[in-house]
Amino acid sequence: MIIIAIFIILIIILIAEIFRYNKIKANAFSEEEVTRAAEEQARKIKYKDPVITCRYCGAAIDTSLYKICQQCGGPYDDNPEWTERHEVKDSFIEEGTAAVIAKREKKAKAETEQIMKRIKVEIAVISGILLFMMALAAFGYYLYDYHRYQRNEDVNGNNHHYVAADYQIEGDGVIYDKDGVKISVTGIYVEDGPESQTYDEENRNTKVGFHVENGLGKNITIAMKLSGINGVINQRSYIYTYDSFRKRADVTFYEKLYPEPEDEVSEMIFDYIEVSAIDYTYTGRLKEPVYLHTTAEKKDTPDFSDKKKIYSANDIDIYASFDDDKYFYGYKLFIVNNSDREYALNNLELRLDGSPVGIENIHDGMLPAGCIYETDRIRSYDVELSEMLEKKAEIAISFVDKKTHLYDFSTGFMDVSDLAKAADVDAPTS
Repeated sequence: MIIIAIFIILIIILIAEIFRYNKIKANAFSEEEVTRAAEEQARKIKYKDPVITCRYCGAAIDTSLYKICQQCGGPYDDNPEWTERHEVKDSFIEEGTAAVIAKREKKAKAETEQIMKRIKVEIAVISGILLFMMALAAFGYYLYDYHRYQRNEDVNGNNHHYVAADYQIEGDGVIYDKDGVKISVTGIYVEDGPESQTYDEENRNTKVGFHVENGLGKNITIAMKLSGINGVINQRSYIYTYDSFRKRADVTFYEKLYPEPEDEVSEMIFDYIEVSAIDYTYTGRLKEPVYLHTTAEKKDTPDFSDKKKIYSANDIDIYASFDDDKYFYGYKLFIVNNSDREYALNNLELRLDGSPVGIENIHDGMLPAGCIYETDRIRSYDVELSEMLEKKAEIAISFVDKKTHLYDFSTGFMDVSDLAKAADVDAPTS
């Protein structure tokens, strides 16, 4: 900002100097001033009244004494001897003018030379600042462009050490292959070392490796979402990435799973992949979710014995609990799809004492057959925890049969008020 301010100030000074330079040059050759000075010069020429010959009678006339001929009375105002002596000759005017111009030009030259020196210095400084700003902008763009595109990564970073898991991806690992853009999963990597477990001392830090080959012929962006791990769909997704890739890129990078899985990763479900040209001339999307399996042993359905079953119908079971973290409190639902149909969860409602309150909704949440959908904490940011605990809480959720819409249904409002009481939550005090 300081450089820009200096640059603007110098530009203003330069404009003022140029204006002053032109003004001095113009005044040095002012026609009015030169003419006035030349006439003044001419008036200074010394002369005396002459003695002339009368054109009518030939008598001598002393013009310093007489206004007409004393002999015949004839006038002499048109007498060439008289008029020539009184008219200022062109040579006098030219000499006077030349003298004035020379004097003015000398003065103007001295002043304009000083101004021109300052102008040259200012132009040099402005050019230097401009070049510096251009170089800075070019360097900034280089850094932006360099960091804009995804590059090959090392699986280890930030003082963590990852090793390949004991199990591998089944098949070629390809999750997207369209119009020259190919995305593959290279493997699963787990953290190895004393810091390999997270804060709850149960889950293990895990990364997924991806390999992108961009044969589209354009710079692209890839948005990718991994929503399901081991048959459990997480509302916030285990991986959501948005990265840019150069044309002809051949890049391997790694993304961490969050939340970390408790078990080995036996299955991954990618429900959203979109490839877009940076120049907006192309867009490709994943049409159906991609299921990727590994050689890890698939675990049984999670145990919900510590959760409360609040719904069971239409081959759907819903378990609920209350997360009592004072900063991230809220109700959680675990929706088990026991049917052979794929559902989408497109509406979630919470009401307190019969009045709806605003919450984060579910937008086309995917619930494949045989899978479990785990919601995020359900709460209203408009209602404090103490107020929520004092009121009757009810949750309703809608299901959409994605293929036929013949089995669309809603649970109606389910009472979950006792969950917070069972969790023995203490409302924060102010």
